[in-house]
Amino acid sequence: MKTWIKKAYHFFPVQLFILHFRKYQVLLLFWFILFSTVNSEFMRTFGADALFFAPEYLGQVNILGSLITGFALGVFIMSWNVTTFILHTKRFKFLATTANPFMKYCINNALLPLIFIIFYLVRLYRFDDYKELMTQREILIIMSGLLIGIIATLLISFLYFFGAEKRIVKSLAPIISDPIRFYQTFAEKTQLEDEFGLKVNYYISGRHRPVPHEQIIRPDTR
Repeated sequence: MKTWIKKAYHFFPVQLFILHFRKYQVLLLFWFILFSTVNSEFMRTFGADALFFAPEYLGQVNILGSLITGFALGVFIMSWNVTTFILHTKRFKFLATTANPFMKYCINNALLPLIFIIFYLVRLYRFDDYKELMTQREILIIMSGLLIGIIATLLISFLYFFGAEKRIVKSLAPIISDPIRFYQTFAEKTQLEDEFGLKVNYYISGRHRPVPHEQIIRPDTR
């Protein structure tokens, strides 16, 4: 039992989730506002929760309104991933040995967004069923629009970042291949004082399965 707990603790998604509460906690304020709004606490008197539960487009609650809300949430999630990737990847140096490190980071960093999305959908169903008196079909349409908007935004973002990653690698290739230029470019770079590594035994690869630590330290072609 103790071994399983230890393995779970050193699982990359768990380490990332804990890290968000250890460093740069101010970023969690945005998640707190979202959770509080969806929980009908933040700006409830102004109907902020209804904007999430019954999104309107041109004065009507329909799938287009939920699509726009889904797109907005997708943009927020990608902004969260990009920001935390920049701040925290120095603590997980094994990502540099993997193919598509940003995608792998996003997959393993999905715990908090998934918790929010599940919580959001549960609250949306209860609100629309009890207060909006929507039918099951109407609620499913709203939920589908939200999920389609989120997924579409994530896919578009990944396609963009894959292209950007290739351009960056191509631009750095002459420097990396020349030891003298590489030394001149990076030798004087100083590390941050709080740069520390965190132990990770397993992470989720692009195939959505746990990969043991032994594979982390070798170049990954997935």
